[in-house]
Amino acid sequence: MRDAQTWTATLLGALIGAALGYLFFTEGGRGLRHSLEPRVDDFSREVKSFRRTVEKAASVASDGYQLLNEAMGQHRFRG
Repeated sequence: MRDAQTWTATLLGALIGAALGYLFFTEGGRGLRHSLEPRVDDFSREVKSFRRTVEKAASVASDGYQLLNEAMGQHRFRG
């Protein structure tokens, strides 16, 4: 079992090394990196925007839950 894991890790390391070598040490790789950079920046902005949206939604849900608990608490004491 360990031999299979060792070979898998070795192969994965070699593939990652080859990909990085291509991206950083060849003209084609540099061109690819430069063409991908704006897309990665756009994706990063979208992820940040999504995170802010989720945080706002969580805050609204928390406020609503708190109001509901307060309203239910007041209702119980009236009866």
